[in-house]
Amino acid sequence: MKLKEVINEGIRIKKEGGRRLAFLAGCVVDEELYFSAWHDNGFYKFNLNTGQCSLLRIFDGEPENQQLFGQAIYFEGRVWLIPAYAQNIVRVDLETLDITYIGLPKEGREIMGKQGIRYGKFKCCYQEGEAEFWLVPIGYNMFLHVDMTTGQVREFKELRENLCFKDGRSNFSDACFGGDRIWMCPRDSERLVMFDTGTGEFQFYPWRHSGEAYRIIKNYKDWMIFLPHGIGKDLLLLNYNSFEEKRIMLDVDWEGQADFMYLAGDVIGKYLVLAPFLAHEYVAVDMETGEVQADRGLHEYAQSMLWGPERFQTCIAYGDKRLFTSDEKSMPLLIYDIKDHAVSYVELVLEWADYERFLRELYKENRRQFYKWIRLDEDEKWDVSEEDLPLSVYCTKIDDLRKGMIKDRSGHKTMGESIFLSMK
Repeated sequence: MKLKEVINEGIRIKKEGGRRLAFLAGCVVDEELYFSAWHDNGFYKFNLNTGQCSLLRIFDGEPENQQLFGQAIYFEGRVWLIPAYAQNIVRVDLETLDITYIGLPKEGREIMGKQGIRYGKFKCCYQEGEAEFWLVPIGYNMFLHVDMTTGQVREFKELRENLCFKDGRSNFSDACFGGDRIWMCPRDSERLVMFDTGTGEFQFYPWRHSGEAYRIIKNYKDWMIFLPHGIGKDLLLLNYNSFEEKRIMLDVDWEGQADFMYLAGDVIGKYLVLAPFLAHEYVAVDMETGEVQADRGLHEYAQSMLWGPERFQTCIAYGDKRLFTSDEKSMPLLIYDIKDHAVSYVELVLEWADYERFLRELYKENRRQFYKWIRLDEDEKWDVSEEDLPLSVYCTKIDDLRKGMIKDRSGHKTMGESIFLSMK
């Protein structure tokens, strides 16, 4: 793999107009991308060949209506969605579109980070083809096992009995499988924790690298790779059999510096590949030789397209491709074709006509959810503008204001609202 030789095929699917979307939780099934949007509570389907996007359902069983899910798993015709800030684990049947809400344990609670930062509840660890997954607490106080056959959620209490879970202290920042064990990357914890999925037992070891701020963990062969979010001097490699340590120096001439340089990455063959969050460089590390490559070509292309910072946070594997996703609606999906060593971009857009049709049906069937969707808060203040809705739906909102069906307490009206409300 040579980063400078990556073929940039540009925008493969481009959409003019429509409602732009972003997501973190998604999975690909036969070229259909199913995802939970980050900025609303909708469940969507997007064809990666044609660009056709459909809003399938909304998660009306969740009290929040955005930033709900951080990861997704496909298993036997169903998509499982892992809570970021949602209150439930959610299962969607792709044939019937029935939604099942699976509550978290009653004793569970969200753990806030320092200065009230929310980290998202879990990192999900899953091995392809298995009927179970594991939820490692990031901003939560429990380590959970979920059986996808029965829907049963079980806590393994030993972790909570051995570590302190309280606001201002997030024990872990990431987790992944290494063999049959789940390795948890320490954030505020002084202990490295592993969980053996075969025996159901935890292992606790002193963590000697707290001051080095490693935040991401990946697996390559017998090695666990620890890397920082921000600019770091090196990668730490820890052999999961012998516990031997070695380092790979990151000799990169960074163009900019930020606390969060990288959040998304994957091990592709013998390479650790990192796509930028706020960094300017794409990075590939040869895990056999230690060679480090960094290239700004794709970042400079994104800047020339006025997409803003990439902010990639999720990498989804499907076939010989990797799909990188951002929480920014302006940033298209980046698809890396391993076989062709080529990158293409796909704009994730719901056509205005389809969006309007969905909203009108929702307005007729469930007025309360309609107003929740367009964010009428408890004080009945609107926090959407004309740009957020199709014009005819926006006029429906104004018409309801005029008829007194809802109240506008915001104390501010756009010019369009004032003209419409003054009409008799």
